[in-house]
Amino acid sequence: MKLKIKLEIFDKKYLSNLLGWYSNPNNRKYMLTQTTTEENALKMIRNEEDRRCYCIKLDNLPIGYIVLMNIKSKIGRIVIMIDESFTNKGYGFQSLGLLEEEAKKLGIEKLILEVRTDNTPAIALYKKYGFISKYTET
Repeated sequence: MKLKIKLEIFDKKYLSNLLGWYSNPNNRKYMLTQTTTEENALKMIRNEEDRRCYCIKLDNLPIGYIVLMNIKSKIGRIVIMIDESFTNKGYGFQSLGLLEEEAKKLGIEKLILEVRTDNTPAIALYKKYGFISKYTET
């Protein structure tokens, strides 16, 4: 039986999961923002008119999050994090597909994301999914 990924609006009940993911240095090493306090985590998971934060769940187990920002601009910006023990299993790819469906429902016309140039696993995932790099490496 294949395990199923689903997205659920991030709720405060998953805050301890989020803080646990951020306390793991292997999860934090590629993050653009180092959210480690409860206050900062609550800001990150807030859902507003122009942003949605989803908990990535494997069956019913929270394994990460994905954020869709800039909804009103029609060019959505994505941030994704999956706990290291669940990486390289196709869950990121599935999560991007589910988020793309959500983005279409919200009227998003284009999706963009930022990634550190040393995060080669994420870059490989994004290229596999069809994202195009807009920078030149030196």
